[in-house]
Amino acid sequence: MTARAFSLAVLVAACLAGPAAAQPPPASPPDAFASFSAFCLEAKPGSPTALARADAAGWARIPEEMLAAELAAIKEIKMRDIGLRVMVIDRTFVMLMVGTGDMPLDGSESLQMNLCGFVSYSTQGAAVRQRMQAFAGSPPMQIEDDEMQGFSMWMYIQDRNGRRDFLGENDFMKLSRALKDGELNMLLAGEETGMTMMMHLKPVSGYAN
Repeated sequence: MTARAFSLAVLVAACLAGPAAAQPPPASPPDAFASFSAFCLEAKPGSPTALARADAAGWARIPEEMLAAELAAIKEIKMRDIGLRVMVIDRTFVMLMVGTGDMPLDGSESLQMNLCGFVSYSTQGAAVRQRMQAFAGSPPMQIEDDEMQGFSMWMYIQDRNGRRDFLGENDFMKLSRALKDGELNMLLAGEETGMTMMMHLKPVSGYAN
């Protein structure tokens, strides 16, 4: 579902990193999971809150038009209303991506997804997966996609009081109902080409034609 989106986001981050990526990595890079939690777990995916926090902290804005061709190349999710922010923290390049996309389904239907992604030019894949599993309190769900090797996925339902109910492999009825009601959340975490990436995706209620 998001293999190419992950790969492209990592590629974009690598291109934007420029000279920062060529610097020797610090012995202890900034805590990627803590940043992801602050930007993408405490705020709803797709909301302007994460970008506002990055702006207040002095992150640089990357105009969406600079990446129009790259965003258009994503076939699994048609990206739109994307906000990108970048920063170098302790010689480590990091990128925040917030926005909305439409995922084509069978026939003429599509599923709208709000997303918040965080990329760190550091090798913290194993650590962030462990932290995500501790956050979830459950092991990740199986990903049947060879292109997503090195990534883990969790799904959960969050009620109006903020309580999270993480789903297991066999919770098909819960998953279907949550997807229909717009209550499903997905978390992805892993590492590719020396970059650590985490993403929070939330399908919008129902389907669009």
